[in-house]
Parts: sequence; structure tokens; C-alpha cells
Amino acid sequence: MQMDANVDTLSLSLARWVEALRYEDLPPEVIHHIRRSLLDYLGVAIRGASSRVPRILLQYLVASEGKGGASVLGTDQGLSSANAALANGTAAAALELDDGHAKAAVHLGAVSFPAILATAEERGSTSRDVILAAAAAYEVASRLAMAADRAARRGFNNTPLIGGFAAAAGVAKILGGDARTIAHALGLAGSTTGGLFDYHGGWLDSWCVNTGRTSREGLLCANLAASGIAGPLDIFHGPRGFAVAFTDGEFDGNAVLRSIGQEWRMLETYIKPYPCCRRLHSPIDAVLSLRPKVGDIDAVERIVVETSADSARLDRKDFDSVSAAQMSIPYGVAVALIHGAPTLEHFEADVREDLRIRRLADLVEVRKSDDPDVADRQSSARVSLSIGGVTSGVTVEEPSGNPANPVDDGALEEKFRQLVEPVIGGSATTRLAERVWSFGDVRHEPEEGGELHFLGSLHAR
Repeated sequence: MQMDANVDTLSLSLARWVEALRYEDLPPEVIHHIRRSLLDYLGVAIRGASSRVPRILLQYLVASEGKGGASVLGTDQGLSSANAALANGTAAAALELDDGHAKAAVHLGAVSFPAILATAEERGSTSRDVILAAAAAYEVASRLAMAADRAARRGFNNTPLIGGFAAAAGVAKILGGDARTIAHALGLAGSTTGGLFDYHGGWLDSWCVNTGRTSREGLLCANLAASGIAGPLDIFHGPRGFAVAFTDGEFDGNAVLRSIGQEWRMLETYIKPYPCCRRLHSPIDAVLSLRPKVGDIDAVERIVVETSADSARLDRKDFDSVSAAQMSIPYGVAVALIHGAPTLEHFEADVREDLRIRRLADLVEVRKSDDPDVADRQSSARVSLSIGGVTSGVTVEEPSGNPANPVDDGALEEKFRQLVEPVIGGSATTRLAERVWSFGDVRHEPEEGGELHFLGSLHAR
């Protein structure tokens, strides 16, 4: 049954906001935040492209499709915009280093930027267009994900669940559709959404591909809506819509719209300093604080990690794969004690098989905290170390990278350099960073091939 065109819905309200949004409406802190997010995304996507799952996927896409006009970052390949979004989104999620929302458990950059940049590159859009589209994508998805908290508690993964709305909103903004067309794009995205939060077996493989797939689906939905294909205009509160299907009806549409454009929920996203599940970061930060007090690591007798009930489930002590180690609090604690801040190399086989790592991991007890200030905060943890009968402890309420404990611009650029320099070299990395920090700056002269032509050069030579 077709909906009455005069009935207002959450989709239409969000779509009107997206349509009306102008670059001049964006506060300076929002523009800067998007530049930071873009720099972080480019770093993880360029480096992630050489990982196993993105390489397998790219081989399949090139064999089945051939060349296209949208760049696959970190490679010399081009695909259609839809499949470039799939490939780049998969690469961005491959390292467990992409950004996320501190309160909503959704990874925004890896679903938003692949679709937005692929579309913008094909259309010859400007850097300001990209920033504006990213603002729409990040803000819409941040608000929806916060309202859909019940879905995550039921076992759904917020990134594929919400990410399609982000990509659809961002691409629709690039395409320039009116509010009704944007609402149809959101409706189409909602009608294809889903994703389970399963840590078992090949979790990281499916996680990577689902992230890329989500970005592609959002892009396709925006383009289909722009071509005249209709989606459900009441996708959130319809009788068989999003709220009923995923949140048991516990979805507050008024909260999604409250103060939109005045209060920016996207500013609550975090940057990851360590390549592992976000729930490992507070325990790692605590260990790094305790580490200078540990003289002889071999003398450590006991390690207790107290955290939330959900985080306490990440207590596995088998590290037979990179993804297993990235989801293990005992492993993260052991690596931080021996090596300091974990890097990508610390999750490879030679480190996982180190007997010192295994001994320390076996000493780690992970449990739900009795302190409600820790147990009720998903990002908090307390770590206690016992040596010679003496116990020292540190509590971390906000892990590094959270808005309340941010990674500054210098540290973010250093993360970017460590990821990208091995791929494109030092000089090219410097030029790319300078370009991103000035994204949206109209003082730059027009460039042959458009502002985004550089995306095709971000690969080894």
C-alpha cells in the first residue's frame, strides 16, 4: 500500500535536514573533525588494501567486472563506484583500526567515505562536496545508532545495521536530490539493512566484507532513489519497519531529531590508537600506565582486569589467528606489558607464538567489575598487577581516542604516516596529509582532472 504523501515521517524529517544542509552551516569544529576522520579513513583503507580479505575480494571484482572510474585505494585498480565502495570499505575495516562512535557502537568512516568518495570521484565533485556529504552521513548515522541501542543488545551489529543509512545520506547529498528522493534512499537502505554480531569462526573476514557491502548498498540505494525507484517512507516506524524488527519498538524518533544541526553527535566519534577491538583499549591504556612500575616482567604473578559484562566476555586465551588476538583482552594486556603500545606487527604469528606472551596471558583474569562506575561503562576498565605480593592498580574511564581523552592532530597524523608511508612513500604521504588538512579550502587553484583526481595515485609505484 502506498503511503499518503502528506504524512510526515522520521525519514522525511531527516531527509529535509540533509537537503537543506549547506557548507556554510557547518561549524569549524565539524569541518575539522571531518578532515580528521578522512585522514584516518585514508590511512586504514590504503594500508588495509594489502590485507588478505581485501586482496581476495579485489581479485574477484576485477575478474568479474573489469576496469571502472572509481579508485580502489592502495592499488592501481579502478572499479564502478558501487564496487569501489565495496572494496574500499572492506579494506578500511580489515585492520581493526577504523573510527567509531563512542556511544553508539557504529563504525562510521568505513561505511561513509568509501561510498561518498567513489561517487564524488566519478562525478567530479569538490572537496567541499565531500565534507558536506560526510557531515550528513556521520550525523544521520550517529543519531540513528544512538537511538537503536536496543538492537545492539539483541545481537545485531550496528555498523551494517546503521551504516547503509550513512552511505545513502552521504551519496544522496552528493547527487543533489530533493528531500523526498533522499527519504526514498533512506527507505531503500532500511529495507536491506541487517547484520549479526558474531565473534566466532571467520568473524573478521565477514566483518570486513559486511562493512564494504554496507557502504555499497547505501550507494546503490541513493542512486536507485535518484533514478525514480521508491523506498518505504516510514521505514523506521512502519508496522513492519526498523523499530519493530530490530529494537522491539524501543526506538525514539524524537531523540534522533532533537537539536539536529545545533548539537553535533558526530563529534562523539573516536580514533583508534591500537589495531584491536575497542573494548581492549582501556585495559591496554591501564597497562601502559602501570608498565613503568614493572621492573621484571617475569616477576608478574597475577593480572586482574575488571570491566563491563560485555567486555569481560573477551577473555579468550587462544591466539591462533590475527582476529582471535584482536578480540582478546588477555592478549592485548600481555602485548602491552612486553612491547608497549600495540601495533599491527604485534598481532602477527611470531608475536602470538612468543612464550612470554602466552605466560602473561595465562595470568590474566577478566571479570565483570563490582564497581558500577566501571561495570556500567562499556569503555572503562581497571587493571591490577601483582608482583612479590604487592598489587598496583589503574582505572581508565575513557580510553585513548575517545572525545574525553582525544588523540590530538599530531598523534593522528603520526598514525596516518605509519600506515601509509610503507605503501606510497614519505613524500607522497606528506602531500596527501597536507591535502586532507586543507580539504574544503577554496583558496586552492582548480586542478586538472578535478580536486579528487589524486585518489587514483594512492598506491605503490
